[in-house]
Amino acid sequence: MNKDRLAPLLTEGLLQELYTEETVSSTNTLVKELFRAGKRGPLLYVAEVQTAGRGRLGRTWNSPSESGIWMSLLDTSPNENISSLTLVTAVAVTRAIRKVYPALAPMIKWPNDILLPVGRPLQTEHDSSLQSNTPAFAATSVSRSEDSSQTAVIYKKFCGILTEATSFGPETGIIFGIGINCTPSAYPPELAGKATSLAEALSSAVPNPAGCPNPHSTEAPAPTFAGIIPFMPGIDTTPDREAVILAFVPEMLHLLREYSRTGDLSFLLEEYNNLLIHRNRPVYLYRTPTGMNEAASPVNSSGEPGGQNTNANTDVAENREGPFTALGIRADGALLIQKPDGDIQPLISGEISVRGENGYI
Repeated sequence: MNKDRLAPLLTEGLLQELYTEETVSSTNTLVKELFRAGKRGPLLYVAEVQTAGRGRLGRTWNSPSESGIWMSLLDTSPNENISSLTLVTAVAVTRAIRKVYPALAPMIKWPNDILLPVGRPLQTEHDSSLQSNTPAFAATSVSRSEDSSQTAVIYKKFCGILTEATSFGPETGIIFGIGINCTPSAYPPELAGKATSLAEALSSAVPNPAGCPNPHSTEAPAPTFAGIIPFMPGIDTTPDREAVILAFVPEMLHLLREYSRTGDLSFLLEEYNNLLIHRNRPVYLYRTPTGMNEAASPVNSSGEPGGQNTNANTDVAENREGPFTALGIRADGALLIQKPDGDIQPLISGEISVRGENGYI
């Protein structure tokens, strides 16, 4: 990581402090220690390697060298609704990716996974779903061509978010941990079916699919499915990690100020719902047999979480309920689902796992 390239974050007054380290245990853990030692935000900690990176529910997050962006931002917020703040972070990441790479079309899997499409979409007489205006139409394979050279469009996870609150005396700090897979080495081969990276998406033949809005780009409109073209040949597919960070920090701080002003997500509802991969699509709810709201992470011999990389949110056996229809989020960050009888139920982040008909998506 080139700290000199990140210097504008300090010189332009966006951050109070910036830390870049080669190897750390967990950026979230170290930022928490800095807060308790008296440091205040906005403060950013970026690591080249994490030896104990964490995801939700104590899951491990694989963070090998030079393969991703492993960072934590410290700031304060008058609202400690971690669920809503996680959704704010997700929008900031998608804005940053679209700013640096206008051809990419990141989407959000509620509440904290960010996805990118890989493969080439093909419209056939069987693919009536492609006529939908819902940006999630390509969430699963859409190509049914017998020509094996044609690749289906599948969305896979490339970014996860872990938001935590930490208190010291009367003060509360909010830590936003972001892990972005930049190259395939950021996850083990067994997760290739669920995980992807910026490098893979950049080398894929998927421009910004029709129906996936990019309101932050001044570039010409992306090709639609009717006129799909491969990604520009010869383009450099090495992700520019510093550029992504430089785009993310101002977006995140701006959204946090707006969130503090409004007190909820009302100012982000339309944008988040347009990015929601499951919106207006069937979803299933998963609960664990033990009563936990989401599958427990594997444990090692000492009883502590560990033993499995979860950069693609892998889970153990669960109970499935549904199908229901995901309608979008409301101002408090809850996901609204509609049951077959028409009843609408809000889901709070972390209480349940939401997936599509075919598994993770």
